[in-house]
Amino acid sequence: MAMKLPLALVESIVSLTTPSDACRAASVSSTFRLAADSDAVWIQFFPSDYMSLVERAVDLSPLPHAFSLKDLYLRLCNGHVLIDGGSLSFWLDRWSGKKCYMIPARALAITWCHAPQYWKWIPVPESRFPLAAELVNVCWLDIIGTMDMEMLSPDTCYTAYLVFKLGEESNGFTDAVDAEVGVIGTEHEKRLIYLDTEGMGGMLGDEMRAQTMLREDEIKRPRERKDGWVEVEMGEVFSGGRGEETRQGKVGMRVREVNRLDWKSGIIIQGIEIRPKVVV
Repeated sequence: MAMKLPLALVESIVSLTTPSDACRAASVSSTFRLAADSDAVWIQFFPSDYMSLVERAVDLSPLPHAFSLKDLYLRLCNGHVLIDGGSLSFWLDRWSGKKCYMIPARALAITWCHAPQYWKWIPVPESRFPLAAELVNVCWLDIIGTMDMEMLSPDTCYTAYLVFKLGEESNGFTDAVDAEVGVIGTEHEKRLIYLDTEGMGGMLGDEMRAQTMLREDEIKRPRERKDGWVEVEMGEVFSGGRGEETRQGKVGMRVREVNRLDWKSGIIIQGIEIRPKVVV
C-alpha cells in the first residue's frame, strides 16, 4: 500500500518547481492536484510586488468572487493589464512569473513627435494603447525609452523590442539603423537592426556592417507577432541581483538613424516591449 504524503509537504515540494511543472503535477494524484491548485503554491510564483501592480491596474477584468491565486496568475499571463493610468502595459511571463512591460509611444522620447509636420498621433484598433505614433516625414529618427531597473524582476536577462508597423506608403527604411539597450551611465552593446521586413541593406548598409565588424546574420530583423504587429530585437540588459547598486538605476533603450539623414516616413510605433530573454 502506497504511503500518502501530507498535503503541506506536497505543497512545499510543488512550490519549488515552476508554474508549468505545477500544472503538470496536478495529473499525478488527487493530493498533488490539491497542492497544485493551492494558494500556498501559487504565491511562490508571483513577483514580490504583485499586489502593488494589481492595485495600479485600470483594466483588470473582474475575477470570480472566490478566485484563487492560480486564477489571478493565469489572468496576468493570458493578457496584458494597463497600469498607472494606462501609461504602461504589464503582464507576467507564463513560464517563469517574471514581470514584462510595454512602454507606449506616448511615453517614449521621440524627436519632434509633437510637431504635426513630422509625426501624428492616430488610434489603431489592435493597439494596447489609445494612440500610436505615425511618422509623417523626418530625416532624423531618434526614439528613446527608459524604465526604472527596480521595476524589472531581479536576476533576469531582459530583451527589449521595438513594436511597430510599416504602412503601405512607408519609405526610407531599407538600410539598417542603430539600436542600443543598457543601464544608463554604463557602457553597453550597440547593434544594427532592420525595420523593413524586406530590407537587405544597400551600399551604406554594407559600410556600416564593415565599420562594426558585424556579419549579416548578426543584424537583427523584424518578425511578425501574433497580435498583428511587428517586433525587432533592440538589445539585452541584466536586471541585477537583489540589493545591487544597479537596481537603483535606469535602463535605456534607443533606436536611431542620424547619420545618413535620408527622409523616412510611414512607420507606426506602438511602443517598446521588455520581457525576459528566451533561451533556445
